[in-house]
Amino acid sequence: MNTRKGVESPDCGHVYQQPSTREPGEKCKVTATAYWDVTWEASTGEQGQIPTTRQTNVSFTVGELQSVGS
Repeated sequence: MNTRKGVESPDCGHVYQQPSTREPGEKCKVTATAYWDVTWEASTGEQGQIPTTRQTNVSFTVGELQSVGS
C-alpha cells in the first residue's frame, strides 16, 4: 500500500483594523480555497490519484467592540 504522510495545514487568520462600515455594502468579502490530492487504492489492486480544488466566497460584517475601564 502506497501511503503518503499528510502535511498539517498552517494556522491562518486575520485581524481587521477597522469595521466593515467603510466597505461597499458594509461587508468584507473573503475567498477561501483548498487544494487536495486524494490517493486511493482498491482491494483489486487498482489505484489512482484525484486532484481536486474547493473554493467558497463569503461576505460578513466586521463590528467594533471597545472596553472602557474605570
